[in-house]
Amino acid sequence: MEAGDVRNAEILEVKKSQFNAGKKNHGGAAYNLLNLDYDASNNGQRLQQYDEDCRVRALMRAKNINDKSNGGYNILTGEERKGIQVPSHERYNPITNAG
Repeated sequence: MEAGDVRNAEILEVKKSQFNAGKKNHGGAAYNLLNLDYDASNNGQRLQQYDEDCRVRALMRAKNINDKSNGGYNILTGEERKGIQVPSHERYNPITNAG
């Protein structure tokens, strides 16, 4: 009888690891669409950091394009143009380059 219980436990572990048994109604992403917040887990923190990295890189691209294609002033009104502000980021935009 005990050998049967051990065999059933092994089968259950294989199903949990390979077939996602016991994980029904659990989202694949660590983000909640209802309250627009990241999960309080390692996966949620990793996803939040990844999203922040993407935002900083997108702002850096926009700033580069703006700086290279636009002048320092508005040609219609003559007013000074505002640049795109990129937040400081430890990897992509260190504090020495932030602005």
